[in-house]
Amino acid sequence: MSNTKSMIPDPILYGAGEFGKNSILFFTVTNISSVHAALLQRGAVNEREPALAANLPDHELWTGFLRDPDGNLVGLMEERRYDWRNTYFISSRTVAATAV
Repeated sequence: MSNTKSMIPDPILYGAGEFGKNSILFFTVTNISSVHAALLQRGAVNEREPALAANLPDHELWTGFLRDPDGNLVGLMEERRYDWRNTYFISSRTVAATAV
């Protein structure tokens, strides 16, 4: 079972009391692109394709969004951890190296 997180958005920006606009339920997944595609095949409506949301010190955060059949916004997120054994730091940027 995946982890879930709930986010309650600002009611001024996203509506207060309107059906489908009160909160976002995030599901933590291990392969966001595959999960996103599978949910689209099952009838979900694409809101935003999975994309890199943040480069953090120990991982990349990827997010994507869909709407369920009732119009509720559903978030998907994947934390891609860095493999420190094959990583080098150059000018504060992380560059993955190919193992030889």
